[in-house]
Amino acid sequence: PAGGGELRPPKPGPRGHHSLLALGARKLLLYGGALCTPGCVCYGDTWTFDADRTAWSRLNATNAPIHRYRQSLVRDAETGVVYLFGGESYKPYMYHNAVDALRLPGGLLALFGCAPPARCTKTLLASRLGFLA
Repeated sequence: PAGGGELRPPKPGPRGHHSLLALGARKLLLYGGALCTPGCVCYGDTWTFDADRTAWSRLNATNAPIHRYRQSLVRDAETGVVYLFGGESYKPYMYHNAVDALRLPGGLLALFGCAPPARCTKTLLASRLGFLA
């Protein structure tokens, strides 16, 4: 925060390989990631950060996808729907190819029966023509 003040709980724990997405000029969405010191923990939590209040809020999603890291998030500017694609997870260790939709502040739901091969460290792009992975 401005002025170097410390954020108060609740707040997400330390992590890398997460996704962070702007939801307008003053709000951010954080999803997933991993912490590997020592061993690895993979997260499947979803948080929003409100810059005006300098506060985090945890979203309690129903039907949330499996925890993962190195995934992509993209937001459809017209509908406000946020899409989650790809990534890796531990326990079980696997690559993901599902596309999930997050309708804020609601829950996550599985979409699309057709998907490319599973992958990590990738990009998802939304345009008026559809999605490019």
